Amino acid sequence: MSRVQKFLGAILPSSWMAAMEADSRRWVFDCDCGQSASIWDIGGIRSKAAGSPRKWVKCPHCGQSTWRPLRWAK
Repeated sequence: MSRVQKFLGAILPSSWMAAMEADSRRWVFDCDCGQSASIWDIGGIRSKAAGSPRKWVKCPHCGQSTWRPLRWAK
């Protein structure tokens, strides 16, 4: 877990944190290496969000950093 995730986990009720983790795990990006990763897996939080943003992310599988569109995985 990232520092932000740990901090929020310490101050928020566990039910809120569980809901934020579930939402964050549904927001994923696809890398050129063929792997997908969720925002939660790379240390981020994206809860109660909408749209199709592009974020600068580092793939946990290959280590490549680049702008990637996020998508909602149902």
